[in-house]
Amino acid sequence: MKKLIPLLVGGVLILGLTAGMAPAQTSVATWELVGTAWEGGTLAEANARCWQSVPLATQSCNKQDWEIDVKLHVSVAQWIEFSSTGTRWDWEVRKPGRYVANCISFTIKTNGDVFVGYKDFANPQYVGTHPHPDPDYDLDIDAWYYVSGDANPLAHDSTLWVAAADMAGHGDPIYETNALHYGTVYKLWNMIDVTQCNPACEYQDDATVDLILQNIKDWIDPDTGTWRVG
Repeated sequence: MKKLIPLLVGGVLILGLTAGMAPAQTSVATWELVGTAWEGGTLAEANARCWQSVPLATQSCNKQDWEIDVKLHVSVAQWIEFSSTGTRWDWEVRKPGRYVANCISFTIKTNGDVFVGYKDFANPQYVGTHPHPDPDYDLDIDAWYYVSGDANPLAHDSTLWVAAADMAGHGDPIYETNALHYGTVYKLWNMIDVTQCNPACEYQDDATVDLILQNIKDWIDPDTGTWRVG
């Protein structure tokens, strides 16, 4: 099962020259086609940059046939584009019961594998201090999550739901596919169980999900996503 809440993006730094790439020597001007116009920019702003390298020393002779080996090498970074219809659930519950909502969808585009990790997921906790504390009160609300494409979890085995407290152990890879290049939609379902012992109040949990790109080039700064300096 794939799980996805795009809030934070990270990367893994890999040191060393990109395979097959010669040491850069001299930068050259580059342009990008934007709409119908070619636009140039500084190296810091450009989406692509280029160098010439491995210069050829002057040669002179009367030989008829000269072969000059040239090489075109292109190193493409992994990119990601994502959006969501929301990053917050707001339930209003009139009476005890178990409830399910399908209210948030996510769209992700990328040209490589992505690992999804989870932090600080837990049951929503009672906000504030109860004026009449009792050990039998339920001061949290059991919660579960289920992420799918078009599948409806109500028609599937309930074991596919993941308890909020167990989300940290359910990080998932999203593998590159051609469909992912153009954008894949994931639906995030939420289930809560409100008991008769949950006092009337507000309950909340704040959590984080990391999207970690799995093919960060050595010339990309993994913290900023821009060119590495130095």
